[in-house]
Amino acid sequence: MKVSKLTAMDVENCFQLPASLVFITIITFISNVQRHPLKFLITLSIPNTQTQVFFFDKGHTLMMTWEKCNGCGNDCWHGAFRCGKCRFALDFRGLTLPHSALHKIDEHMLNLTYDDDKEQCYCDICEQERDPNFWYYSCSICNTSAHPKCVLGEFPFLKDGMKWPYVDHPHRHDLKFFRNVESYSKCSDCGKLCPEEVIKCEKPTCNYITHYHCP
Repeated sequence: MKVSKLTAMDVENCFQLPASLVFITIITFISNVQRHPLKFLITLSIPNTQTQVFFFDKGHTLMMTWEKCNGCGNDCWHGAFRCGKCRFALDFRGLTLPHSALHKIDEHMLNLTYDDDKEQCYCDICEQERDPNFWYYSCSICNTSAHPKCVLGEFPFLKDGMKWPYVDHPHRHDLKFFRNVESYSKCSDCGKLCPEEVIKCEKPTCNYITHYHCP
């Protein structure tokens, strides 16, 4: 079993380790959109054993669930952790949402927010409704609000300009990932427009461009 000194100390003060545990890690998530800091001890068990996360600050035990994540709003196909008292659920994507982000729709920094005002539930990027039960990004100055996915994109942790060698895809040249493009071009594979999050050929004489999922 691999544990750090901090983990061992926290575990010792809170509960005894089940024999089925194979790995322990601490994730601390200090959020400005919740009433209190969330501190999780995630225990990963061997197959057919239950997984629990202990909520240190309030004594809540978070159980594995497949409900929607209250952070990112996605279906938790790979599971999330839900508090049995307040029904709040977070998966890994929701847990790792950045507290602030930039988007071309607003000149200011957008902050991760939670507000149950059901009268102002529209996304200013996609112009669709927002579910008030989920977090969103907002600008208090301009009154801008948007879905996390609309602000961050589908691949928030991919670096702009990241390079793919030609051996990793069917195109004959190296490709690069770009979060935004200057003009909308048609995908070289599916023929649909590529508004954002595209892969382009780095050769200036090659016009190959495609969606991230298409190659």
